[in-house]
Amino acid sequence: MGAQTEAVNLYLLTGIGKTTLVSHVFEELLKNGIQAVGFKTEEVRQFYSGKSTRFGFDVVLFDSSRTYPRASLARLINHSSQQVQHQPRVGQYLVNISSFESLAIPCLQIISILSSEKDSKFPLFFWSIFFIGNDNNQQSIINNLENVSSNNNVRKNDLIVCIIDEIGKMELCSSKFTYLIEKLISSISNLPTNSQRDIKHPTVVLLATVPSPKRQDGTRGIPLVDHICSMKGASIIEVS
Repeated sequence: MGAQTEAVNLYLLTGIGKTTLVSHVFEELLKNGIQAVGFKTEEVRQFYSGKSTRFGFDVVLFDSSRTYPRASLARLINHSSQQVQHQPRVGQYLVNISSFESLAIPCLQIISILSSEKDSKFPLFFWSIFFIGNDNNQQSIINNLENVSSNNNVRKNDLIVCIIDEIGKMELCSSKFTYLIEKLISSISNLPTNSQRDIKHPTVVLLATVPSPKRQDGTRGIPLVDHICSMKGASIIEVS
């Protein structure tokens, strides 16, 4: 991508191994001196009689100290310690909204607040890069992020990657999470062209995962996710 080429606003890859992929990408970003914030969603499993059984999901915070704080996202109904009457249900799982929000929301709020400060000394411009894939895509993602820096004269110190794994049904049970994602997407929709950008300002890259299509018409049955996937300029790539 040359210096005069317009940036692709959305890269949407569908496939498998997305959490492993973004975990490796996070480590590589740190090694390359690029700031990264966000979270990933991990399965929670129990082992009994030599068998592994999934009974829930946790969200795990990406942080440079590598302490990786975690919080409960969802548990199987018969494993949930708190049967809250109005707790959202997704399939066989109860979603713990307050626990999820305590970890996931703060890192998104920082980006959202900065992006909304139009008179800020350092307004943020957004490229939106959404990936789902496997480890074979790791280096291509790193190269793409580095191209954002080099091709737009952005110093690595001014590049921030916001990782969201994932934008799915469970996470979207949170109205706060949904609001912040919509706000970020709105910022992306109003992205200026290369000629309009001020290269002296920091750049935020949104690196996120979305579920694979489940319906015959190619949609996912999740309105906000389907909207993101249909946005003008989106590049959807299937990875196996």
